[in-house]
Amino acid sequence: KTHIWGYEEPENSLEMSRAFELAKQFNDDFCQENQIFLTTHSPAFYDLHGNHVSKWLVQSEDSGPGDQTVTTASIVQLSDQADKRLGVAALVAERSRELYEEVALLRDTVDDLEQIVRQAQRAQIIVEGPSDQRILGTALEKLFPGDEPFCDFRAANSASNVSSFVKTYSKIHSEGNFAVIGLLDNDSAGAKEIRAFHSYTHYPGTEFRQINLIKKVYIGVLPLPEEFAPIVTILREVGGEDLRLPLTIEFMFSPPVMNEAIHRGEIEMRDRVATARDAQLSLPINLTDAYSAHLREDMHYLTQEIDENSKTRFADWVGGRPAEDFENFRQLFETLRQLTQA
Repeated sequence: KTHIWGYEEPENSLEMSRAFELAKQFNDDFCQENQIFLTTHSPAFYDLHGNHVSKWLVQSEDSGPGDQTVTTASIVQLSDQADKRLGVAALVAERSRELYEEVALLRDTVDDLEQIVRQAQRAQIIVEGPSDQRILGTALEKLFPGDEPFCDFRAANSASNVSSFVKTYSKIHSEGNFAVIGLLDNDSAGAKEIRAFHSYTHYPGTEFRQINLIKKVYIGVLPLPEEFAPIVTILREVGGEDLRLPLTIEFMFSPPVMNEAIHRGEIEMRDRVATARDAQLSLPINLTDAYSAHLREDMHYLTQEIDENSKTRFADWVGGRPAEDFENFRQLFETLRQLTQA
């Protein structure tokens, strides 16, 4: 017998992410040996593409004789065409696709980290990216030469991956007797992620949150070096008490080191630019110019952003710097060591 496989709106009763997963199953598995017909209003399905995928927009139109209603079917060349005709779906189509891809990548990253941590023999510090991992590893070697490392640094490839792994690990992992610590930059991305842990208490004497004491899981942000405290005071006089100095791991180095790196082209900076607007007018504002006017010239870089493409080059360059250039990391390592031995 010949079987005709037909599915009416397979996305029904599914969360958006599950709809994308089911669509992927249809595309990768179910149709390999079968021809399948389905109807859908979901971008998860009508965004599918490939040599074995045909997409048709079927709709009722008043285009028959005497304005009679007839059903028409036209090939969908671009998903945007279906987005527009399906109304509300157009509002969520692009963003839902992006979110699904982000979630899929995050899940893969968390799974990879889980496998690494399961095999670890000492404390694991989960950091945002490879350059953070390189700099912290170098700093530990420079400040404590000859000592056996008390931890390993692992790159999660984003701030959100750090917090997601910490959440997951604290709930599902049950092996090992070493600490797992999420370490975020003390900037807007890090602040956004750390807010999800505001209900957890601080470990005594530190700014790290206790996520799971039995498994020794913690999360925190980079500590602000003491030499920058007066800078924060100045900037808050201009921008208000809620202002925080964006502190990435590169800014842990002293101004002389940073200015030398900038002068040599080992790190690249760009101005922070925002737009002020009301209902009718908008105006670009150079925030770097506004804030640096209140700082010494050698501190101007603190009001700028780092070009992401230069982070690896900078991490390589500081590898050749003397131990004294890493002194601002000593307080951080003392805190991390305290947490790992708790």
